[in-house]
Amino acid sequence: MKRRTDLNVISGERAGLFGAAILWIMLFHSTLRLTWPPLHLIKATGYAGVDVFLFLSGIGLYYSMEKDPSPTRFYRKRARRVLLPYGVVAVLYEGGRCLLGRITPAECLSNITLVSYWTRGVPTYWFIAAIVALYAAYPLLYKLIQRKQYPLQALILALSFAAAWLLYQDQPAFYRVNGFVFRIPIFLLGCYIAPAVKRGAALPQIPTLIACVIIAAACWYLWIGCDPWFFRMYLFIPLSISLTLFGSILLSKISKNNPIQHILHFFGGMTLELYLVHEKLLSALTHLFPNHTIAANALAFLLAVALAKLLRNLCEKALPPRRKAPQ
Repeated sequence: MKRRTDLNVISGERAGLFGAAILWIMLFHSTLRLTWPPLHLIKATGYAGVDVFLFLSGIGLYYSMEKDPSPTRFYRKRARRVLLPYGVVAVLYEGGRCLLGRITPAECLSNITLVSYWTRGVPTYWFIAAIVALYAAYPLLYKLIQRKQYPLQALILALSFAAAWLLYQDQPAFYRVNGFVFRIPIFLLGCYIAPAVKRGAALPQIPTLIACVIIAAACWYLWIGCDPWFFRMYLFIPLSISLTLFGSILLSKISKNNPIQHILHFFGGMTLELYLVHEKLLSALTHLFPNHTIAANALAFLLAVALAKLLRNLCEKALPPRRKAPQ
């Protein structure tokens, strides 16, 4: 009998996958020069780590609402997890820039409230703007998933693919929000596949691993010469899904006591905080050490880890999760 696995392995290895995704994103943001073509390609496509995150988020939100379907409590938990650390970093960073005279008070407020992203395309916090919009829509998506409204789900997914092309006709708007619009389909796919993941739909293990490798390799190959350039973003959808499934199966074979698991879980526990602080630190340090790329990147990485851990701990202590009232 052929060895089999099931889609529930994605949920079981979610923390490790988050850790791998944020390390990939941090490599993408780094200024390291990787000249060996395979490594250069992996670094150049690290942007797809965001797609992995959104795919896993779509699955995770389903589990969350299955446990507690209250939209009010759903929004409260998302606000505590996203807006609290974001608010701390944005107020300190934008406030500091304002005090140094680099931006005006009006620009400071516009950046913190994310208005500058939607109106002028300021990309500093584009990911926060994106997940706030997607999380806000999720309770409605959950209802469609629960009611098995497959035709409507398919229509929404098709429209999300068409949105980028329609938006491309208005170039200023396209360049403001293309990063967000191209990520809507992968988030929706995560949402729609979540019931099958929770159910543990069976898969033949070896053929699945082989298919994942072939799909990922094909996406990387096509990415090199894809034209027009923005079609590359759609290659991230099969790439991120195949890497997620491949990675989850591999991680399921590694003992939970293995150092690899501990490292990935450590980083997977503070992905948002690392995203918020790493790129800003890297930008500052590469200006201070312009001729020491490796040193600047190493220092930025270490400081980002320390500050992200501190930020996560402070936010958890400042606003701990509410305990459910006894029945």
